[in-house]
Amino acid sequence: ITRAQRRVVILIKKNDMMRRFFDSLECNLNYADARIVLSEFNVETSVEEWFKKGMSLFEEEQFKPAASAFNAAGDHAYANWAQGRHLISNGKKSDAAESFRTAANMFFEAMKYRLTLDILFKEISNIPPWKPEDDRLYQQARLKEPLYLSPQDTVKFALDRKCFDELLFEHFLDSSTAPLIMEHRSESKLIQHISNRYFSKEDLESLEKSVPIIIANMYALPSKKEFARAIALYLQANDFISAERCTVNAIKERKLRNRDAVLEKIAGIWQSEVGEVTKEIISNDSSAFLLYILFHSPLEAARTQ
Repeated sequence: ITRAQRRVVILIKKNDMMRRFFDSLECNLNYADARIVLSEFNVETSVEEWFKKGMSLFEEEQFKPAASAFNAAGDHAYANWAQGRHLISNGKKSDAAESFRTAANMFFEAMKYRLTLDILFKEISNIPPWKPEDDRLYQQARLKEPLYLSPQDTVKFALDRKCFDELLFEHFLDSSTAPLIMEHRSESKLIQHISNRYFSKEDLESLEKSVPIIIANMYALPSKKEFARAIALYLQANDFISAERCTVNAIKERKLRNRDAVLEKIAGIWQSEVGEVTKEIISNDSSAFLLYILFHSPLEAARTQ
């Protein structure tokens, strides 16, 4: 007998030794006719009570009994959610993902779109792979509840799924979302996606201020080769390693248009941003020779390679 919520009921016979035993312990016992006591338990638990019990168990992370309680309440969406959590705790991620998908679809059919988004965002996205049907359900639920997810959650979700087309121009500028995007600054698909989008001169200037390294990486793409603009941004962001790498790539690029002028400009950028190319700035010994030549004589650097 453990953790009785109200009281413990023990059925004993009249003049039974068990009754004398309890009397000897001087327990605080109340005797009543068994038929009266049993009538209290002869009541069917309501759907609402089962659901309330399921929610209580769910919050206590007792997911298996929670699933049973939800099923008894007839709420199979919550039951699948709880079952998925139970499977996760047992290391069965693949089975859990299917339970979560079932729950998300059931919530959507019941027009509980916020719960659909909760499961997609909090559960399914953490168990790769993200499937096309997950994306369709997400898009449909978002249409119903466009303001439910915060801008930060929307951006994080898009980045985690590599759905970069969901990123708005405002996301790159907003101080709450731009840092999230900057965490993916080396993501080649993100860089290529930005490169393929049209931005006005004013837009690019704004992006250079908010996400400088991402835009620098875009300028440094082989398809663009805007080395001077990239290096200026790297140095302004104190990313000397990337600036050095980009500079060496520019020196080695034999077919660079107006190569001599570009290298002179790059040398000027280094000088204006850091004053002098020092050994502390240069991280790669193999690059040192080219960088020193560039800094002191851009034309000589052009002839070297």
